[in-house]
Formats: sequence, C-alpha cells, structure tokens
Amino acid sequence: MPIRILLIEDNLLTRVGIETVLQTQPDLKVIGRAGDGEQGVRLYMELLPQLVISDLRMPGLDGVATTERLVKSTPPAKVLLLTNYDGDESIFRAVKAGALGYLTKDTDSQSLFTAVRTVAAGQRYLPVLIAAKFAERSMRKGLSPREQQVLECLQEGLANKEVATRLGLSDKTVQMYVASILEKLGAHSRTEAVAIAMERGILLTGH
Repeated sequence: MPIRILLIEDNLLTRVGIETVLQTQPDLKVIGRAGDGEQGVRLYMELLPQLVISDLRMPGLDGVATTERLVKSTPPAKVLLLTNYDGDESIFRAVKAGALGYLTKDTDSQSLFTAVRTVAAGQRYLPVLIAAKFAERSMRKGLSPREQQVLECLQEGLANKEVATRLGLSDKTVQMYVASILEKLGAHSRTEAVAIAMERGILLTGH
C-alpha cells in the first residue's frame, strides 16, 4: 500500500510542483491538499493520512502552530516541514513543536523521497547541515519573551525611548534588554542584531 500523504502549502504552484514530484513514486500518494493550516488540520481528521507535509511559513496558522495541533490529534500526525528558509531558530521551533522532519524547498527529489519514507516510518529526518544548526541552537541561550518583543521593535526601527513607550518600560530597562540581545546574538549593533535574527529565523520575514 502506498504512503498516504496530506500536503499543506499556501502557494498553489509550489503545492502542485511538490505533488507532481511525489507522484512519480509508486509508493507515495497525495490524498489531500490544503492551502492553509486550519484547512490542513480539518483534512487530517477526515483523511487520517500516514504523513503530513506542511509549509513552515503560511498566513494565519503557520507550520509550527499547525504541527502543534496535528501532533496532539488522535492519532498523532507525523509531520515533515518544508520551507524556503534554513534559519536555525525556525528548525528549533519546528522540532520543538513535534515535527519529525525538516527540509528546505531547494532539496533534490531523492532527499525528499528519503525524508518522506523516513518520517512516515516514525523516524526523525534532519539533513546534516540542518541538524548541525539545530545542535548549535540547542546549546545557545535563547531570547526571553520580553527580549523578543524588544527585538521586534528594533526591527521596526524604533528608538529606545519609543520602545519604552510601546512596551510600558523605562528607558534604562530597554537599554538593559538591548544589551542582553546583542550579547546573546553576538552582535555589535542594533542593526546587526536584527540582521542576525532574520538570518536565524528569530525574526520572521515572510516566504
């Protein structure tokens, strides 16, 4: 019997492309297609596929939130996440949410087939480079929720006084948070901190 797959991807052309590649294999069969996370969760409960392949970044319910819901379903879903981005924070969040596999969309077809079969069998699949980034992130001290908020304000280009006003903090407290963010990210300036955070997936920048 072929592995029954639910495909969740908000970009129609990408969704069709992935399905076309998968259907070249006699043991892989796409039985459902969803354009967003909410629809994907509903279809999972209706179809009960053996594997869910989901985009990581989608409007509304993103891949991480979708994964969290799917792995708590009955039966729990096996999820393979695909994305254009290999930022280590994205990987960390996805695996922490319960995804068994993670691939970038520029992967070759053979790696995709291997990942699909591995995850469908209940085993973890992370390419060597991505696994290394995940290990690096696991050893690094993460940002606190408040530091994340301050960093998002920095991404908007707000000055410390503006950040303080928005978050209801004192200027001195904001300065302390900014200093902590720079230290944790290994950055020398606010601009560099934002750039590093975007590169690592700590700050989302869309598809």
